[in-house]
Amino acid sequence: MAEAHHERYLEIRDPQGAVSRFLLQDQPVVVGRDASADLPLESPNVSRHHAEIAPDELGRFSVRDLNSRNGTYVNGELLEVGQERVNWYVLDPGDRIGIGGFSLTLEIATPALDEAMGQEISYVNVDVSGEGEEAGPVATLREAKSVRFAPAQLHAVSGIGLRLLQIGDARERLEALCDLTLREELPGRAAMAVRLSKERATGEPKSLCAPRYAASWPGTQRLHVSRSTLLAALSRNEPVVASSRPGGEVLEMSVGSEIEMAAVACPLVANSRLLDLLYVVLPPDYGTADWLALFSVAARQYELAEHAWRMRRKAAERDGG
Repeated sequence: MAEAHHERYLEIRDPQGAVSRFLLQDQPVVVGRDASADLPLESPNVSRHHAEIAPDELGRFSVRDLNSRNGTYVNGELLEVGQERVNWYVLDPGDRIGIGGFSLTLEIATPALDEAMGQEISYVNVDVSGEGEEAGPVATLREAKSVRFAPAQLHAVSGIGLRLLQIGDARERLEALCDLTLREELPGRAAMAVRLSKERATGEPKSLCAPRYAASWPGTQRLHVSRSTLLAALSRNEPVVASSRPGGEVLEMSVGSEIEMAAVACPLVANSRLLDLLYVVLPPDYGTADWLALFSVAARQYELAEHAWRMRRKAAERDGG
């Protein structure tokens, strides 16, 4: 049952563009032209035993070349190999392995938040503004500049990882992440976790928890989510920042009121079916890539904490606990 939460596979694109999948298990995989290979690739440009992909004790996958004739590439770069060509390269999700005209992309399906919680979520419809709006130019982490944050702000964000490791309930961990963005030291005014379907990108997003509001949030103002911001995060699968104030450095967002505001959207969970995001509303002056970087650190700590909890559950199941 635990492995269903950690489905790992290679998305294989052959030289003609046809796509298939190969499910990875907790054992090495030899890739090559020979019929005895665990993953056979039929091409004269592929050696009989071309490369090996194997997991380690941390759950990561690595690849090495097996003295192939044409070499093995990762993200377009030829693997650096030692004299005996046994050097391993640790792969990240999304890395592309090039073997004889084939492209093998490592995909690790992270469990959806409701699966991690072990229960079905009662979804809440999200008020979305900007119907039919297209995602335009967007600021991402690449636009972040060197800035100084107050020590209290850095302390608040750096401490969330440890706090999440002390919270056993998955839903409470998600709420704690949202509440972090609303602390007095930080500029968040409202926050929620939002789910988008990759299969129906234009469908209605769902809220994974009730919106959380800072004390400064206008009591009569409902939280609206910008569709263009969500679409930008979905298409790029990376953190983005947007603002309703025109002429700025970020994507313009449409909101359901005349109140100017900005928002960041940071991916928390992504797999082949969905994308779960941390969505935080900010005052317009904070709608910059620099503040996006700070909230992205918090989202990344959440990801690492969830990975640690999955490893704990896996170890408990292995030990019979």
